[in-house]
Amino acid sequence: MPGKLFNSTQTTFADSSLDLSFKKETLKKLDGSDAVHHCMMLGMALILLECLVKEKLPKPESQDKNLLRYLRKLWNAVNILAAKDKLDSLTAGELKNPTAIHPTDSGFPLFIRDFELLNADKNEAPERIAAIPPDEELVDTALFSLFRGQFPQEAINKKYARAYWDGLNSTELPTTLKILDETIVDNRDNITYYSKSVERLDDTGNVPLFYSMYFRVPGGIVGVEWKMKLYEAIRSGMGTAVSIELPYLARLIEEVDGVMLDMLERYTIGPFYDSYTANSGPIAELIQDKNDFIMMFQKNTVLRVAEQNRKGLWRSIRGFISGDRTQAIFAPTLLSTRHVLMPYRMVQKAHNQNISLGDNVKMYGFTKEGGLID
Repeated sequence: MPGKLFNSTQTTFADSSLDLSFKKETLKKLDGSDAVHHCMMLGMALILLECLVKEKLPKPESQDKNLLRYLRKLWNAVNILAAKDKLDSLTAGELKNPTAIHPTDSGFPLFIRDFELLNADKNEAPERIAAIPPDEELVDTALFSLFRGQFPQEAINKKYARAYWDGLNSTELPTTLKILDETIVDNRDNITYYSKSVERLDDTGNVPLFYSMYFRVPGGIVGVEWKMKLYEAIRSGMGTAVSIELPYLARLIEEVDGVMLDMLERYTIGPFYDSYTANSGPIAELIQDKNDFIMMFQKNTVLRVAEQNRKGLWRSIRGFISGDRTQAIFAPTLLSTRHVLMPYRMVQKAHNQNISLGDNVKMYGFTKEGGLID
């Protein structure tokens, strides 16, 4: 169950940015119980972040649901990784492919390795499930072993195996890039208003990203060609340097004939820190216990603030016919408050010991009791 959230009063609004460029550190492999515990802590943080987004960061319904689904999808994948590490430790003694994390600036399992291994296993799941005896037979086997004075390790291993393969078979896993279909938000004055979401696992910074975009399509645009071009524009715009990605992507989208972009947002889910990550500075001061963790969450936004007439005779003629007559002028990228989620006792510690996590930060804490509050 989600815990109670407390809104820290220590909030600053200085103009600062979070550098998400990945520092090239050696990957850290987690063995046995460490791998399981890290994934459990990360999963807990993702569930609490889902509650935080739902209660504190209201969005239009369709986009809000997509972001919440993505957080839940990440949580499912992390839990399945924990089950895989547990299963491997039971059946192999040492983990065959222990979960690896970027110990700095990320804290998430390595996308290009661990999540890809899950996707590879998913293809085998139906066959693996069919080879495992039903639960009733496993119980009988375990009881028979106990009656003979033996520990029923084999039956227990198969029970863990079923949990892993069943979970994997029934779960949609995150992928490197998933561009969701657009949703109609409104339709008035011969203009259709859309929203669209994108899920991305950034394999450079190794943090999950989620994008929301809001745009208009005038009534003079017919057919689905604009949808295909928008899809390609989004694919082309992903993966550039974090500092310039949003302005670049906004320009590519705006260049699609008939698409008038009003707003583009990117949510950065992470970094995540706990006792297994390479911590320094204020993070190291706060994380002292095996059950301590910090999850960060931040939004970047590009807004349409003005328009200018499109240049070129052909574009002018097409704009006159379609209704898409102008080219957007976008404001510089806006950076939201950095939301920092941690156990409430760590928020208290930060206040009592004057530990600062930087400017433009808003801290939230949770306890085991209650729901969400301001």
